[in-house]
Amino acid sequence: MKTKIPIINLSLSSIKLHYPVVFVLSVVCLTGGMGHKLYNQPKLQQGTIAPQTIVVPRAGTIEDEEQTKEKRLAASQNFLPVLMVDSSTNKQIDQKLQQLLDPLNGIRTVAGSFPFVNVSIVSVSSQAYLRSCNQRDWEVLQKAVEHYRKQKSRGVPEKRSPY
Repeated sequence: MKTKIPIINLSLSSIKLHYPVVFVLSVVCLTGGMGHKLYNQPKLQQGTIAPQTIVVPRAGTIEDEEQTKEKRLAASQNFLPVLMVDSSTNKQIDQKLQQLLDPLNGIRTVAGSFPFVNVSIVSVSSQAYLRSCNQRDWEVLQKAVEHYRKQKSRGVPEKRSPY
């Protein structure tokens, strides 16, 4: 017994006939497969109660963007300048500063203008050093000068440096 194998007709005219049917069938299948998520969306509006309760695993906060924007605008319009010039405080500071500088100005007038000593006796650089040296160096220098004066008054001959 021989079985007949059906022959499929793939002629161009048969494909043209079935083209609209195949197109409609593919659109229906794709829409059903891909669009079921879109068709099952709940019809919720602002103020309605949700049909199911969703519990999240941890606490969180949700920002109300409109209210935040309004509060920021109100805060920026109602702020007071924090840094203001207080003229009475400035005057007090100026007076205290002047009180501190007055004795120093007195010392400056007593000392006279720079250089203090004739430059043929003590050079300008030496005078600048003496004026800027610290207390310890000044005391060492005073002791050396005092020692030199004592030796000179006793008549001890001074030692000359080979340099």
